[in-house]
Amino acid sequence: KYIAEAVLIGDKRAYVTALIVPNFDQLEAYARYKGISFVERRDLIKHPTIIDLFRRQVAEHTKELARFEQIKRFDLLANEFSQEAGELTPTLKVRRKIVAQRHAREIDALYAGQESQGPAPTGAGPDEGRQR
Repeated sequence: KYIAEAVLIGDKRAYVTALIVPNFDQLEAYARYKGISFVERRDLIKHPTIIDLFRRQVAEHTKELARFEQIKRFDLLANEFSQEAGELTPTLKVRRKIVAQRHAREIDALYAGQESQGPAPTGAGPDEGRQR
C-alpha cells in the first residue's frame, strides 16, 4: 500500500538492503491523518513516524523469508524511477546497473553504516531503516 517501487541490493553483500520509492498518494494521506506536517516529499520521508511505518511495512512483506533473505536496511527515495532518467526500460523494467550507479552513495551508506548526504538517517545498526 505504501511502497510504490523497490530495488533490492544484496548480490555479493553481507545483507540485503533496499531502495524504496513510497506511494506518495497513500503516504501523504497517511501523514495528514497522523497530523504530520510537511512541505515537500523530502520532509515527509525523513519523519520518524514515516520511517517507522516503512520499517513495519518491510518487516511485514519479508516475514516469510529466511533471515538472510530479509531486508536489513533501506533508504527512502523522494523521486520515482523513470525512463527519462534511464532507470527504467520502455517496458518499465528496472535498469539495476543505472540505479546502482545513480544511487551509489546511498547504497554504500547502507552498507558502511555512515550517513548519506541527504537528511540524517536514523539508526546505525543493520536492522535500522534509512531515508534520503
